[in-house]
Amino acid sequence: MAVMWREVGDLAEHEQVELGLARVAGTNLVFRHNALTTPYLEQHPRGMDIDFYGTRETHQWVVREWKELMGIEPDDTV
Repeated sequence: MAVMWREVGDLAEHEQVELGLARVAGTNLVFRHNALTTPYLEQHPRGMDIDFYGTRETHQWVVREWKELMGIEPDDTV
């Protein structure tokens, strides 16, 4: 199961539904149960091939953002 803030990704509501995301009542969250079939899964049963190559800068950005989210002081060891 995946749960995330509804605004993450700037997806229109119909795109969220296609991905199998559903609103959590009374919150600003959406969730997706991995056991359920979705229109996206039917179109792409093995997922989609993407070309993404992480750089050292991307890695450093992810670590900085994670530390900030967790309230950990940033350092230069990234």
